Amino acid sequence: MERATRRQLVGLALVGSFFVVVSLVISPREVFARFQHLAADPVAFGGVLALVYLLRPLVAWPVTPISVVVGYVYGIEVGLPIALVGIVVTAIPPFLLARHFPDSGLFGKARDVGSRFFTATGETRGVIASRLVPIPTDVISYSAGLSGVRLWPFAVGTLVGELPWTVAGVLAGSSMESLATEGVAGIGLPLLLGAVAVATALLVGPLYRQFVAKQ
Repeated sequence: MERATRRQLVGLALVGSFFVVVSLVISPREVFARFQHLAADPVAFGGVLALVYLLRPLVAWPVTPISVVVGYVYGIEVGLPIALVGIVVTAIPPFLLARHFPDSGLFGKARDVGSRFFTATGETRGVIASRLVPIPTDVISYSAGLSGVRLWPFAVGTLVGELPWTVAGVLAGSSMESLATEGVAGIGLPLLLGAVAVATALLVGPLYRQFVAKQ
């Protein structure tokens, strides 16, 4: 194993341990519960929400619970655009950070794989398909940034790919009588299977032409 790869694996293990510890100590549910009294004032709550979206990548919180809160406080008509903009904004910091990862070791290999993937699918299509699959949002953001995806296709792909999950979260939050952010129990298997099916349809043609038909 290369020295650079060993160092990067150790670094990733430390970062992963940090995220696990933080998620055990601080959760989005606890943060929003502390500021729940501001829910009656959407403007004041908006400041808390903006801060949560900006800080979320530092603690690797999932995005869906935040969408649930947005739906609970703002409803569907106002909440959905707020949640979609928030998801794009919160995805950009890890995307930009990954652009500065080294080209050696594990990161170099991951960059090569990602570059081939997005070259085959197209940047926007690849990000959309990746977002439709239930993979942690930051994993996709780091992968896209590491692979050299441009900012505009990344933002558009994130907006479109996260749409079904965001709609489900906002709808669930808007129907709640009291705030709860454990997740979206109403998403269910049909939405999951549907999103995966769409992602597969988006990817199967380009990947077949790139990696199978050329052989």
